[in-house]
Amino acid sequence: MDTTWPGPRHTNQPLGGLGCWAGVAAVAVVFGAFAVAIALSPSFALGANALSALGDRTHPAGTAATAVAFNGGLIVGGALGVVFAIGLALSVDGLLARLGAFLFGVTSTFLSAIGVFPQGHSLHFPVASGFYMLFSASVLVFGAGQLLVGRRRSGAVSIGAGLGNLAVWMVWIGSGGLRRSGLAIPELAGAIFVGLWVLVHARRMPSPDRQSQQPG
Repeated sequence: MDTTWPGPRHTNQPLGGLGCWAGVAAVAVVFGAFAVAIALSPSFALGANALSALGDRTHPAGTAATAVAFNGGLIVGGALGVVFAIGLALSVDGLLARLGAFLFGVTSTFLSAIGVFPQGHSLHFPVASGFYMLFSASVLVFGAGQLLVGRRRSGAVSIGAGLGNLAVWMVWIGSGGLRRSGLAIPELAGAIFVGLWVLVHARRMPSPDRQSQQPG
């Protein structure tokens, strides 16, 4: 029976419990940073800009304040995502699922790198595109691993999130190209898939209070 997500293991290691809260905090920090930076921007518009314009103080939609809020949120959120990924790896069974969790940790470092290398830096496009591609790769691998150990719901959610993110970008590119105005639309849609996947699995991870309730 698929009674628990993401798996049956309840680790006593500190990072196993911290991962649960780190995942929730990562989503809150990143989307909070988006909201604050958009509120502070003098001219940001979803249909005209990329989200990364908020991190570029030389862009008309960016200021010093938006750059601090946006880039800082990505750096902190990515670091929290790494902690979540480690906790996830400690809480699942199966080599393939653990590999997927590890890859999500790498994905999270790319998220931080977007903040370290903001729009205008030569490394910005590689790390930004790499983040979205690695997210789909990591959760597809994780989902396949979950299916192999009988975790059907977790596997289906993971594969759905990975394919959903890929579909967003395929539709966007196919309907007009990657470089056209309004890149914030697929970026935000992809980020929602990331956030929902993290929240679903963070909610089912063993947190310290849940571990204390487990029978000995």
